[in-house]
Amino acid sequence: MRLEFERYREERERRKLEQEQNEDAVFLAEMHKQLAERDKLDQLADEKRRRKIKEHGRAIQEMIELRRRQRAMDAAEDIKWHEYLLNEERKQTEMVENERLEMLKNAPVDVLRYLPSGVIKDSDRKTLGLSDN
Repeated sequence: MRLEFERYREERERRKLEQEQNEDAVFLAEMHKQLAERDKLDQLADEKRRRKIKEHGRAIQEMIELRRRQRAMDAAEDIKWHEYLLNEERKQTEMVENERLEMLKNAPVDVLRYLPSGVIKDSDRKTLGLSDN
């Protein structure tokens, strides 16, 4: 009976050890499975994060390029406006000069001699046929 009890105890101990080993193996397999799933999720999250960073970088580059083009267009518009103003100023100066010469041509020669110095330029004297007095 004692031997039988010993065998029973040994068998029970062996089954218990076997059951613990099976439980450990199942637990270990479950942990490996969970770690693999977590790694896969982390990898997907990393890929998603990298994709978002790339998209964000592209969006920033597009905004920078858009701002560059806008500044270039603004600068070109400023240059055109400045050229337009210069051209208008030249036209106005030319018109004033032509009117001045026309007035001098229409004025009697005797009156022209009494105008203050600087009103008639040297080039005007040749145009009006005045002598250098």
